[in-house]
Amino acid sequence: MNIMYRERVGVVILEGGQPTDLVEQQMVSVRRGMTLDAIAKLRHIPEIDVIYLSTNYPELATAATALGAVVVPEEAPFHFGRCLQHVIAEGRLDGVIYIGGASCPFLTADEFRQMARDLRLRKHVVYTNNPQSADIVAFTPAKAINAINLPDNDNVLPTRLRQEAGLERVFLPHSVGVHFDIDTPSDVLVMSLSPRVEPYTRQAIAALNWDNSRLRQALNHLASPESRIFLAGRVNPWTMQHIGMYYRSRLRVISEERGMRAMGRAERGEVHSLLAFLLEQLSPQGLIDYISSIADAAFIDTRIIFAHFRLQLSEGQRFASDLGWLDSIRQPFVEELTAAVFNAPIPIILGGHSLVAGSMWSLVDTLRFADGQVQLPATYSSHVIELGHAWAGRTLREAFLSGGLAGEVIGVQSGGKWYEAPLPGSTVLRPGDKLYIRG
Repeated sequence: MNIMYRERVGVVILEGGQPTDLVEQQMVSVRRGMTLDAIAKLRHIPEIDVIYLSTNYPELATAATALGAVVVPEEAPFHFGRCLQHVIAEGRLDGVIYIGGASCPFLTADEFRQMARDLRLRKHVVYTNNPQSADIVAFTPAKAINAINLPDNDNVLPTRLRQEAGLERVFLPHSVGVHFDIDTPSDVLVMSLSPRVEPYTRQAIAALNWDNSRLRQALNHLASPESRIFLAGRVNPWTMQHIGMYYRSRLRVISEERGMRAMGRAERGEVHSLLAFLLEQLSPQGLIDYISSIADAAFIDTRIIFAHFRLQLSEGQRFASDLGWLDSIRQPFVEELTAAVFNAPIPIILGGHSLVAGSMWSLVDTLRFADGQVQLPATYSSHVIELGHAWAGRTLREAFLSGGLAGEVIGVQSGGKWYEAPLPGSTVLRPGDKLYIRG
């Protein structure tokens, strides 16, 4: 039996905001579902000692507490770095895994386990999924947060930990879980097609009643050999490689302005887009007509276009354009572009950075699932052995043979100590023990 001292590793989830428009409120409902699904998954992972949630949504706080999360009220005015620093200090964490409420809904329990294990095995390291636009940041020592200029957003956190705290940067292995997150309504529509969607999120998406028929058409083209797919925006090379690895559709790609926010180019008004230049030359209708003549489906990161033209749009206006809600856009140029897209003879999907990055990974994953190439990930469960429990006082062998225990035993938390598998069949389960099972 392996008795192990364990450094304290926790997950910190930050989820809050001030939604105003209807579409923003609908997006928040999905994010809340994702946050609850994340907590429900994380609470059964033995390598994670505590889950913290900082939020200004009372309803979410109540539901998260019921699932076992420790809720830290969000202080106003919200500042990302100060909030993360406070939660780390409050929890006395040795290692920390940070995710946003809409980050990595498809990250598996096995992937979270590996991150927590790596934080105990390696020192002075920061793990991330993207150096320019991070959605997942795991690092040790957690106190390294005190050695940096605290950022006001998560995008630059891994870079500052590397440059200012001296941590080694390590990229997480590519997967749909590592790359996919929710930034826009189009990502929600992509998520609606995936078999990986978990219960709270599935319920929230169903309540929206958004139309995903155009996306389904685009997905069919992505799967068809020799179909012509147009991608434009902050497209990274590994996304193009991933599509090409599994499907034979022909890609036409304009990749530009990656890192425009992390490097401050958007804020300084320095964004220049080839696609926006063509739009200016051809008019919105002219550009969409041309794209329709050279492609069977298209995915366009419109935030590059908006930044090129220095358009000051609210989040609600951008989201309305993604969904084709013309009456809610209230900006003539964007209305004209959106109308041209939604009247096009081919399916053209509008969104942000995640549409041409993580959402493409998700669409490929959905197709591969339908083709029988991938399966749903293993699930985890945990059981507190209380007085009167069927397994209380019984050995693991007895619990397996006649007590209904099934799956792979990962370990037992007993008397404040962690006993890691493999455990002998003679191990006795006592009241107060917590048993962790995979599968």
